[in-house]
Amino acid sequence: MKNIFIISCSYDASQLNNYLDSLSNTKKLFDNTWLIADDTTAQSLYDKLEPYIDKSSSNRILVVKLTKERHGWHSKSVWEWLKENESE
Repeated sequence: MKNIFIISCSYDASQLNNYLDSLSNTKKLFDNTWLIADDTTAQSLYDKLEPYIDKSSSNRILVVKLTKERHGWHSKSVWEWLKENESE
């Protein structure tokens, strides 16, 4: 079952950014915020991302599973990506 997660970090995450951009199941929302479709849990996804996270200083990262209940104003491509990647 494919889940949609939002990943957000508080710093310039160049290693994480490069890794996420290399995956086919991600959509970048903002500079340090991505959507990712994966058949895992938030903890398992964090574990996959951990090698690419700079844990120095006050850097922070958040991985949250989204529900189908959502609303907002964003580009058409984001809404299409969500529709294409969400599980039935």
